[in-house]
Amino acid sequence: MRNRLLLLLSFCTLGALSLSAQIVEQLGPVTARSFLAQKQANNVCDTIGLPLLDDFSGVEGWPDQRRWCDSKVWVNDSYGWDVPTLGVATFDGLDENGQAYDILDNSSDSIADVLTSKFIRFGPNPTGVYLSFFYQEGGRGEQPRSGDALTVDFWSPQDSAWLQVWKRSPLGFERFRAAIIPVDSSLWLQDGYRFRIAAYGARSGSFDIWNVDYVRLEENRNAADTTITDAAFTRQHPSLLKDYWQIPWFHLQGVPDPFKDEFDLHYKKNGDSLSVSINLRGYELFYDGTKIQQKNGIPWNNFSYNKELIVPVPLDPLSLNPAPSGEFDLSVVSLMTGANDGFRSNDTVKGIHRFRNFYAYDDGSAERVYGLSNVGGAVTAILFTPLKPDTLKGLYLYFGQAKVDAKLNEFQIGIWENQNGIPGNELYLSDSMYVPEYFNHDQFSAYALDSSIYVDASVFIGLKQRTVEPLNVGLDVNRPDGDTTTQIFYNDGVNWYQSLFPGNPMLRPYFSYQPTDLSSTRWTAELNVHPNPADDRIQIRTDTEEDRTWALFDVYGRTVDMGILPKGADELDISGWPSGLYYFRVLGLESSLSSAVKLIVH
Repeated sequence: MRNRLLLLLSFCTLGALSLSAQIVEQLGPVTARSFLAQKQANNVCDTIGLPLLDDFSGVEGWPDQRRWCDSKVWVNDSYGWDVPTLGVATFDGLDENGQAYDILDNSSDSIADVLTSKFIRFGPNPTGVYLSFFYQEGGRGEQPRSGDALTVDFWSPQDSAWLQVWKRSPLGFERFRAAIIPVDSSLWLQDGYRFRIAAYGARSGSFDIWNVDYVRLEENRNAADTTITDAAFTRQHPSLLKDYWQIPWFHLQGVPDPFKDEFDLHYKKNGDSLSVSINLRGYELFYDGTKIQQKNGIPWNNFSYNKELIVPVPLDPLSLNPAPSGEFDLSVVSLMTGANDGFRSNDTVKGIHRFRNFYAYDDGSAERVYGLSNVGGAVTAILFTPLKPDTLKGLYLYFGQAKVDAKLNEFQIGIWENQNGIPGNELYLSDSMYVPEYFNHDQFSAYALDSSIYVDASVFIGLKQRTVEPLNVGLDVNRPDGDTTTQIFYNDGVNWYQSLFPGNPMLRPYFSYQPTDLSSTRWTAELNVHPNPADDRIQIRTDTEEDRTWALFDVYGRTVDMGILPKGADELDISGWPSGLYYFRVLGLESSLSSAVKLIVH
């Protein structure tokens, strides 16, 4: 099994529980994805006519089912880099439900993601039919490796079979390249023809990324027809806030203005000097659905073509009237007008700020995960400066399943002083032990502190893990070009280090009140194990009647053994366990029951 985690730093300082282990920062792909969009109608692979055109803008989540028969690929605005137009279809090892096809399959010999067109109905005597698209290796995700491939297959109605007509292996080239393929055989030029783009790579998560943009299947083309004429935005909308993506609604009043005076939009004029004129810098602003600002665009034309550019957009001072008295949304819609060529959906980009009770550096998308391995007791911490003194109640956290299933890997929540930009004295460490939770839809889980903590200055907030396995917190890596700053500090049990990984961990401190979706996954349930010390077998008693996962960890947090204890079973054979002191843990599969005890094996 080839190693899929980028190991960047290895320090020789030994942690308190690490013995001779070296702490390792790990940046890995996710193996489960949160779906916040609603799936469209059930896929029906019916027949459509030409042209088939899709630049994957205007939707997020599944492909537009007016054109495509399946929902395997991930349509998004965040994985592509220097894209032709806003939005890409990302090919990886996650299925339509955001789960790994096979968490153990890291080979490259079978199809992972696939994008299949609907059946095509040709007109009489079709001529000059070509399929074209742009493709990119990796983008902001993990690069494909040797042996991986992106392919195109054509379906022959005559033979009722797929035939591969195009294949590309990774070259380590970062930018988008154009592909154009003739549809010129009698095998294809029949009603009922269709095509599919497929990725061969690891099926165990968001590995071996390929991004595809601007798919075109049209008549009256030639082999050189790869140029597109389309002015478009190319990146998601930036934050309107100076330092955060989200801040609590009750921290807006009586503080320095948290909003920017100006924000930057990225766009591209694809084509040549004959392209139509465009107007930029226009936007609309909505306060809980009510428009509170509108600014018209101005001509913006004398710039390079086929190159991503930046337009600065002045933001008028915001006046929220009436003043917020509860949670609310602030939406901004930036517009490109006058661009009547190409797709209209990529001429609009929208950003939403949801003012709840938390602070967030991240934009809500996890392209990678961040974790520490090899040292039990390692700490990950982020610097936060609240706009107002307030009572910290807990953390929202997003954990990604990146090869390690961390549902039994306990951690504590900690707070440390800010000593000139470096974590200092420990101010708080929870008595409660928490474990990661994974969801298909609502990706963040809320973890309450044991007791509320009053925060009136900059502090570091983070997680202290108890095992040597990484917790894998989601990492938002969408950054301005050239920005290598990081919010992350980590500790090996003795010393603090600043991470070299740029990005924003999906760790959100919340204040003032508890959310309704509070996580209850802590080690709080009754668990009795006897005999203890034990020799060959142990009896297990818990206060639930359901299947349970159990795991055995040594004192350094390393997993020794694990398995499933079926409903009604209360005895476990431990004759194969070496003698020693361990932590034995149990987690209910249906409830939030979880607990741990020390166990001595003779």
